[in-house]
Amino acid sequence: MATSSYSYLEKLGEYLVRSRGKRKSKTKLTKKVLDIGLGFGKNGYIIREYLELWRGNDVSPSTWKSTIHGIEAYRPYIHSWQRDIYDEVFIGNALTVLPRLPNYDFIIMTDVLEHFEKEDGFKMLDLIKEKSNDFFITTPQNPSKQGAVNGNEYERHRSVFTIEELQQYGVVDVQSDGILLLRGGDV
Repeated sequence: MATSSYSYLEKLGEYLVRSRGKRKSKTKLTKKVLDIGLGFGKNGYIIREYLELWRGNDVSPSTWKSTIHGIEAYRPYIHSWQRDIYDEVFIGNALTVLPRLPNYDFIIMTDVLEHFEKEDGFKMLDLIKEKSNDFFITTPQNPSKQGAVNGNEYERHRSVFTIEELQQYGVVDVQSDGILLLRGGDV
């Protein structure tokens, strides 16, 4: 569906505004971000706005000081507007793409975890924790049944993760719409 719930956006904005200054665990600003399952690109636009404009940078890409990468499994979701916001978009399954990428200051993955088989979902969480101290992950507490969407098999809902399972990775908040928000590090 190339989209996700909106209930996490306030918390994301709060983190990004806080990250403009020095972070608790590191002495540098959040500058390098990875968006896993970027879909339509909503997170990239929000991250770009708060990491650039709110730091006093211009809207011109030549003035941008942060790097935003994205991973998308389904190539037809990627269009020119995402390439304008993301510095680089990697196409493929995040489980195989992420190990080849560098570490990041912050990783975001919204409404993607439920699309993995349970074992692969845990592998994904382990990889995210390995690649970044700060991460922000959402998944429905009770995902609906969903098969392929628009011919995209990656859209199929394959698993459900419980609060208890996610708590071993970080702090879990339940959003008003039943979305589980998993935060790690300074998020």
